[in-house]
Amino acid sequence: MVPAGALQQQQVLVVVSHRDGRDWHVLFLGPFSDKESARQARDALPEALGKDDPWIRTAASVQAAGGSGPD
Repeated sequence: MVPAGALQQQQVLVVVSHRDGRDWHVLFLGPFSDKESARQARDALPEALGKDDPWIRTAASVQAAGGSGPD
C-alpha cells in the first residue's frame, strides 16, 4: 500500500480496465515539463509503485494507443 500523500506534488489519475477477466489498475502521474523530470519522478516513486518498472510515455502516445492500457 502507498501512504497517503506520497504522490501529493503531482496530479494523479487511476484508471481501472479489464483484461482476461482481471482488473488492471493504471496510474498516470504528471504532467512533467520534460522526459528527465518524468524519470526523476519515476525514480522517486514509493517501492510499491516503482517495483514493476513503470513506463514513461507522452500524453500523445497514450491517446494514440486509444486509452490507458489493456482492455
